Amino acid sequence: MADLEYGVTKPEDVDELNQFLAESFFPREPMTMGLEMTWEDHRKWVTDSMGVWASCAASFLVRDKSKGNMIVGVKLSKFAGRDSGLTFEEGLKTATGKTKIFLNMVCEMESAINVFEDESVDKALDFVILCVHKDYVRRGIATKLVEMAEKRGKELGAQIVGVQATNCISQNLFKKMGYTVRKAVVYGTYEFEGKRVFNTSLQGKTTCLQILTKPL
Repeated sequence: MADLEYGVTKPEDVDELNQFLAESFFPREPMTMGLEMTWEDHRKWVTDSMGVWASCAASFLVRDKSKGNMIVGVKLSKFAGRDSGLTFEEGLKTATGKTKIFLNMVCEMESAINVFEDESVDKALDFVILCVHKDYVRRGIATKLVEMAEKRGKELGAQIVGVQATNCISQNLFKKMGYTVRKAVVYGTYEFEGKRVFNTSLQGKTTCLQILTKPL
C-alpha cells in the first residue's frame, strides 16, 4: 500500500486513462459483457468524453509507483447544473449498433431521475466510471477514491452526487457508503426497439443497472 499514490486526474493522463479502461474496465463491465461488445465499440464516445472527465477537479486516480507508476484505479466524474445535458447524450447522437443500445439505456435511466427536484440543489456531481485493476481489489482503493471525489465535489459546491452503477460489486459499495437506490432496471427485461438485448448468461451475478444518489 505504501507504493500507491493518489492524485487528481489531469488532461495529460487522457491516453493512459483510455488504455486503462480498455484493459481493466470494459472487459469486466456487465453491460458490455451482456451486449457482447468490445473496446472498439466504446472507443469513440469514451475518447471524445475523456478530456472532460480527466479535467474534472473531482476525478481521481491511483498509481503504483513500484510498477512503473502505472494506473491501478480511477474515479472519473463530471459536474452538472440544471441546464446541463445528459452525461452520455453527446455520444448517443452518433452511436450505432450495440453502442447505441448501451448509451440509450444509460441515457434513459439518467433522464428518469431528476437530481434537481429539490429546489436547494443547483449543482450535482456525476460519478461516471469507477474501476480498480483486478489485481488491486479488496484493498479499500475504490472506497478511498469515492471518498476523495465526494469531498472535492462538496468543496466545489455540489449538493448531491449521483451514479449509474452497472455492476453488483459497485452497487453494494455505494449502498454501504450511504447511497440510496433511486431506480433499477433488470438487464434480462430491458428492451431496445422491441427486443430483449442482453445475454444475461455472460453477466455473472449482476442482474440490473441501478441509479443511486447521496446528498453531500
